[in-house]
This record gives sequence, structure tokens and C-alpha cells, in this order.
Amino acid sequence: MKILGDLYTRKAEVATIGGLSAHAGQDFLVDYAQAARGRLKQIFLVHGEKGPASMLQQKFAEGGIEPALYPDLHDSVDLEPSA
Repeated sequence: MKILGDLYTRKAEVATIGGLSAHAGQDFLVDYAQAARGRLKQIFLVHGEKGPASMLQQKFAEGGIEPALYPDLHDSVDLEPSA
């Protein structure tokens, strides 16, 4: 993939679930994350406003899925596996 003009090899699976919102689809998203728990490494909430994303983060926490990150604009995250 290309990021800011530099080529990188994608080492993560990217999943998109269309047709859901942080409001109406919360229960389904939490159920999905719980079902994928053994394969799930990290959740990033990258769509929507901070208020609804915070509510979804709380739902994930109540379901035992933590942390679900809502990065700020220009945040960066190291996706390399830890040693």
C-alpha cells in the first residue's frame, strides 16, 4: 500500500463491515468482536464523531473487548508485533 508516497507491505488483515453505524449497529459490532476475540488484535474506530465513538468504546469495554481506539487526526500507531 502507499502512504504519503512511500510503499509499504500490508501485514494486517483489513475488514470492513458495511451498512452499520456506531448507533444502530452497536450490538452487532460488539457480538462480532466477541466472536473474533481469538483472532482479534486491535480495534480502531475510524469513522464518525468522537461522542458516538466513545459510546461504542464503552459498549466494547462492557463486552470485554478493550481497548477499542479512536485515534485523533494525525495519530500514528506501530502495528509491528511486540517481541
